[in-house]
Amino acid sequence: MSSKPGQAQIYFYRSERWPLPLLYLQDRQLVGSLKRAIRMAEDAAGQLRRAAWFLASGFLSSDGGSESGRVPDRKDVERLQSGWRIEERFWAELETHFRVAMEALVTDRERALSQWRDTLQRTAWSAYDSVEQNLGATPKALKASVRARDHLAAGLAMALPAGGGLP
Repeated sequence: MSSKPGQAQIYFYRSERWPLPLLYLQDRQLVGSLKRAIRMAEDAAGQLRRAAWFLASGFLSSDGGSESGRVPDRKDVERLQSGWRIEERFWAELETHFRVAMEALVTDRERALSQWRDTLQRTAWSAYDSVEQNLGATPKALKASVRARDHLAAGLAMALPAGGGLP
């Protein structure tokens, strides 16, 4: 709707429906597992955002982001990172997988969360790779990429621990 005072004009309207298994209304543990799945996705997105920051910062620095190089201006890094739209890629690719996971949680929570974890890792790497491919193969870009990949791998390992972090 228009944000001008006194003007209520609709420019766009959207509605979505997700059929929810009725068991979600009866089982608090199932709802807790669903919350865990959402939290895992948010944590993975945060690690992806952080890796993209390192990639952008390294790419804009004078030498690929080593400690001795020029530190780029924060606003330049933010502009480059936001232009990549890496998180939008991540969330868009997850939509169908989330619906499948939501259904699978009803029958086998442990297995569903484990598969969801794997999906989150694959999707985060896919989003990262799609951005990295466009940087080219200059030494500075490659150095920034190696540094950012290390951060993403470590971040995802922390946010999505194999086996141990599942309820």
